[in-house]
Amino acid sequence: MSISEKLSDQQFKELLEDIYMKGQESEFIQAEDILKDIENKLMTLLAMSN
Repeated sequence: MSISEKLSDQQFKELLEDIYMKGQESEFIQAEDILKDIENKLMTLLAMSN
């Protein structure tokens, strides 16, 4: 099952906005940190949708 089948459009939009804002707020950010943040947020959202 794909992520798009589990998340609403609003949840996905909020996830992308959160990630974008984190990148904008930090002068130096590692891609690994962003990927870990995405993973954590997706796991939380997917757990809530069950």
